[in-house]
Amino acid sequence: MEVKLTAPSNFKRIKQLDSLYVPRIQRLSPLDQVIIDLSKITFIKPLGVIGILTLIERLTQLENGMPNIELICPENKEVIDYLVKIDFINALETLCDWDIPDDIEVIGKKLKPVIPITRFSDANDIEIIANQMQEIFHTELMGLSTLLQPCHVVYSELAINAVEHANSNGGFVLAQQFEYHDGSRLEISVGDCGIGIHKSLKQNKIMKGKFKSDREAIMSTLSGGLSRINDPHRGYGLYWVKEELGDSPNRSLTLRSGNGYVIIYTGNRPYSAKCKSFPGTIAHVVIPCG
Repeated sequence: MEVKLTAPSNFKRIKQLDSLYVPRIQRLSPLDQVIIDLSKITFIKPLGVIGILTLIERLTQLENGMPNIELICPENKEVIDYLVKIDFINALETLCDWDIPDDIEVIGKKLKPVIPITRFSDANDIEIIANQMQEIFHTELMGLSTLLQPCHVVYSELAINAVEHANSNGGFVLAQQFEYHDGSRLEISVGDCGIGIHKSLKQNKIMKGKFKSDREAIMSTLSGGLSRINDPHRGYGLYWVKEELGDSPNRSLTLRSGNGYVIIYTGNRPYSAKCKSFPGTIAHVVIPCG
């Protein structure tokens, strides 16, 4: 069987991960082929990059064996240049083969991610990456030192969640500063290909049957005190991520897990919607620099 997935040209919204939906993913085997077409991408945010890596990692771990994975390279040279500079190529090489064009042009535009794509597997990895983030804020981003605290908390809590509760082998993180017409923003994406928030909570007997949907489970974790471990002092990771955003305008937190996602904009009520099922959990946080 051949499955072809086509990434959108302007890959910037969590709902667009629907384009990477693989039907009956558990049934795939080495006899099948999954084609991931990135050719039309002209712009991609961290959530799209992390989503692609998360899907590929899930495909490498299927019970029946890894299907043949083919990636079609972006046609846009600036997109290729961006993927090279954020270490997408190196991250991909740990998962599967990709025939990268020999004539890649490194465009002179300066780009230094706050955290390039980095894999974490345990608490030690998380601490090392957090220290690297701190170093960047103290050198390259000295004018944004007040954002170190929220960025540190957001990354650390999301990564710890992936390691401790997702039944995964860890995950990926990418943090990047973007310049928009209305100002600069820091965007952090963390993803894992684990069991997802709802299934994780159901490991706690008290939680079985408590939630009717993935959306409901995600929303509930943001209130704090819910965990796969029956301990009143656990289950506050995502709550602290939400609280760290505070009341500052234009900050946002997006969580996608299973077939649901939730978006929280500071000062507004959370928005939730159903979507196509996606492996594990993808989190995306936006923090304006102004």
